[in-house]
Amino acid sequence: MIADEPGIVKILGMRLRANGFQIITAHDGAMAIALAQHEKPDLIVLDIKMSGKNGYSLFQNLRESVSARSIPIVFFPTLPSEQAQEKATQLGADGFVSKSAGSVNKRPFKQYLYLLSQFQWKPF
Repeated sequence: MIADEPGIVKILGMRLRANGFQIITAHDGAMAIALAQHEKPDLIVLDIKMSGKNGYSLFQNLRESVSARSIPIVFFPTLPSEQAQEKATQLGADGFVSKSAGSVNKRPFKQYLYLLSQFQWKPF
């Protein structure tokens, strides 16, 4: 999970762990690229607005990395918009899940778990 908002990382991480997933977090682009190349996660959950590097440019960097390019990436922005979703789709993101600012509650989280179920991963 790549996001620079500790509250979102904490809440979403707790909910995913409760559903059997292991979580690795990165709070900036450099850390995210290093972890993706070294850990090779099953999925990357990526925010769009972050300090330093935005999610779109980080997405492109990950796709350019030989060791990380095949990892599915799902955008999970704090402030979703149709434009953000269109851009994520144009870049080739594997998914886009909306969430309301400051919360990761019922409907978005259910969308997120449904999206995870569409890939062939099993919780640990």
